[in-house]
Order: sequence, then structure tokens, then C-alpha cells
Amino acid sequence: MKRLIALAILWAATGILPAFAAEWHVIAQSKVGNLAVERTMLKRHGTHVLGWMRELFNEPQTTPVTGDKYDMLLDRVEIDCANDTVSVLSSRSTLKDQTVGANDVPLPAGNIEPDSTMYLVENAVCR
Repeated sequence: MKRLIALAILWAATGILPAFAAEWHVIAQSKVGNLAVERTMLKRHGTHVLGWMRELFNEPQTTPVTGDKYDMLLDRVEIDCANDTVSVLSSRSTLKDQTVGANDVPLPAGNIEPDSTMYLVENAVCR
């Protein structure tokens, strides 16, 4: 029992525990990969929802600006469900679990276009 408690403390101290606790819900899947939202950490404030979205790709993608390759995008987003807008608060791109790009500067809110990736995310977390 003491070992189990020590292991739980170690996991909590290293930040590994929240990663295991994540509950990703796939909301779209295609030949290219899948799109998921994390359900357990959604925070609602009136018409705003704060949450995480993840895009996993079957094959590495290439960023048009830097040419970096990535196979996963992880974004912290704030969605205004009443006004159909989204602000990306932080973003990470990884390749085989190694970070290849990061942005922790929040982007200004933008409109959510019908049939876009963000439209799918909005439908999953706002309804």
C-alpha cells in the first residue's frame, strides 16, 4: 500500500497523472486521422467553453510556414457558443511525442466557419 501511495505522489509531482486522467472523445475520423475533445476538463462560463482539442494524423503533416513535420496538434481553445467564435489560447505540435512547435500567445477570436474543424469542436462542446 505504501508503494502505491508513493507512486501516486510521484505521478502527481511529475505531471504524469493528468495525462492518464484525460478522457478524449473522438468527434470526427477520416483516412487522414481523427479529431477529439477532452471531456473531463471542459469549463463552462455562461456561453463560453474552455477546453482542449487534439488532432491526430496517420501520416506526418508539414507546416506551410516553417516546413516542420508533425503528427499531432494539441490546442487549448475558448469557444463562445452564442457568437460562434473561437480563440486559440495555446497550441502544440508534436512528432512522435516530441514537441516540434509551440505557441502560448493567445490568438484573437475568430469566426467559426460552417463545416470547419472548429465547427465540429463547437458542436461537440456547446450542445
